Amino acid sequence: MRVEAPPPPAAPVSLRVQAELDRLLANGRIDFERGSDRLEPEATPLLDAIATLLSSAPELTVEVEGHTDSHGDAAANRRLSQLRAQAVKAYLIGKGIAPARIHTLGSGSARPLVRSRGPQADQLNRRIEFRIVALGGR
Repeated sequence: MRVEAPPPPAAPVSLRVQAELDRLLANGRIDFERGSDRLEPEATPLLDAIATLLSSAPELTVEVEGHTDSHGDAAANRRLSQLRAQAVKAYLIGKGIAPARIHTLGSGSARPLVRSRGPQADQLNRRIEFRIVALGGR
C-alpha cells in the first residue's frame, strides 16, 4: 500500500501577496510626470492590478515607498518621493483600499537600486516599492 505525502503547506498570505507585488512591479512601472507627483496614465493598469491584489487580502497592511534619482536637492527629492507615495496611496484608496492599510514613506535618492548615473540608471532608481508590513489592516 502506497501512502501519499501530504501537500506542502500553503505559503502565508503575506508572503504570497508580497511575491505577487514584486512580480507585478518587475513587469511594469508606476511612472509620474517629470518632477511631479502626477501619475502617468500608463501606470493605471498596474495600479489597478495592485488594488485587486490588496483587495484579496484585507488583513494586510502595506508600505508604499517612493524613490527618486540623485539629481537635484536631497531634501526636495525626499519631499517629491513622499508626495509620489501619497499619490499612489490616494489612487488605491480611490479603488476601495482602506486608508489605514497603506503607509507611505519617501526615501528620495537615499536607497538607489544602482549607484551609477545616466538615463537608464536614473529610470531604475525612480520607482515605487511595496512592502507588506503587518497583518490586521492597522
